[in-house]
Amino acid sequence: MPEISTDTSFVTPFQPIEVGKARFLLRELDWGEHFVGTSLNPAMGNNQVYIYSLKEMLRFLTQGGASLGVLEGSSRVGFSWLEPQKLLHWLRNALQDDELADALEAALSTPEEMAARGAGSMESILTPGFSNIYPYLEQLQIMAETINMRIFQLEQVVAEAE
Repeated sequence: MPEISTDTSFVTPFQPIEVGKARFLLRELDWGEHFVGTSLNPAMGNNQVYIYSLKEMLRFLTQGGASLGVLEGSSRVGFSWLEPQKLLHWLRNALQDDELADALEAALSTPEEMAARGAGSMESILTPGFSNIYPYLEQLQIMAETINMRIFQLEQVVAEAE
């Protein structure tokens, strides 16, 4: 009979990190270091969203259709829009988390793959019936899950140090 593992430890795709660096990555950024995303909602219109931390980025990615999918025909459905390449740039340059950016880059489709699947730009997914949105929603989910894992790791390191 095979042995059943009782190890319940969390496995993270990230290397161990020092508490000072963890606190640094969890910080709130200053004006000019922020990320600008767009919240798209047919009922309320499009709104720019200013994001100043990794936790705010996670909240932005999981609002609306990112976590639940798009309910076709509903005027209440919204979703978050960002260009994945701009997110990677923000993670590397403003937040200074190359490891997270590398993990996301490896997990995401390339812009060319997205375009081939019908979700290469905001305009391409805003077709009647939102038929091209599903590849983009897959990317939103990957971004949210990866960032959530990173936040969990960073918060664990800080909590253990206190």
